[in-house]
Amino acid sequence: NMMIEILCGVLSGCKDVGPDIQQWNVNRNEPLDYGHCFMCIDPKRFNPGDEDDVFEKKLWAYLERMRNLPPAQDGLAVLVPGDPEKGEEKLALSKGVCLNENIAVGVRDLA
Repeated sequence: NMMIEILCGVLSGCKDVGPDIQQWNVNRNEPLDYGHCFMCIDPKRFNPGDEDDVFEKKLWAYLERMRNLPPAQDGLAVLVPGDPEKGEEKLALSKGVCLNENIAVGVRDLA
């Protein structure tokens, strides 16, 4: 999405943006120069008369509609942003946090 590229790359001062960004892989030859942009938006500022939480109700209805779309592949769920993270959180609560082996060794050495 071009707006995301502008906010996260151009606005934050990244050297490369759009198609010039190097691929995310272990064989890269130079440090990553990815940018980030964080925004806090208060929906009540856009609609101060929203006493019945219309925004929140419409948002939840939209997300449920998206989740209930037919999946691209049988057996897979349609996910919306945040769903994979919620799944990882449930897994971490039941089985612990999964760490890369090198990270785990480093943490163990610190103990």
